Amino acid sequence: MLKTKTKEATQKMLVFALKHLNVAIKLDDVIKVIPTPEIFRSGDKTLGLANFEDKELLIVDLSHEIFGSSSTNPGRYLVVMQGDRQEFFGVPVPGLPKMSDVAASAVRPIPSDYRDRDALGIASHMVQVPSGEATQTAFLLSTDKLIEIVRRQSQS
Repeated sequence: MLKTKTKEATQKMLVFALKHLNVAIKLDDVIKVIPTPEIFRSGDKTLGLANFEDKELLIVDLSHEIFGSSSTNPGRYLVVMQGDRQEFFGVPVPGLPKMSDVAASAVRPIPSDYRDRDALGIASHMVQVPSGEATQTAFLLSTDKLIEIVRRQSQS
């Protein structure tokens, strides 16, 4: 009898380091990755503002949101995404993100008890990302939570 091997479904993700954490974003949520333009902000805040293709782009400083202070090394690249109300926002990343195919079985939800109490609550899942012969753990950012940050900070 012939055995047929079924290939497990995968999802493409952009993975990058943020201080000591690996962070992932679903490729489907990304509009573009660009060199970081000039970012305008007043003081040490989570949100900034930049120009992107004749539009204003809200910048979410993940280092500030997760660790409480901005990175001393601002991101060299900007991952641009679009919210459900057509607003654009960007996340600065220190280096060019790496694209990875992640198996569906390597994506595990983070318990809501943890998400509700920790700054890493902006991550929805933990993923095991292939890295050469080994794997590394990354936190998959929730686009919905990023949009919540943008809206919350915009109102303050």
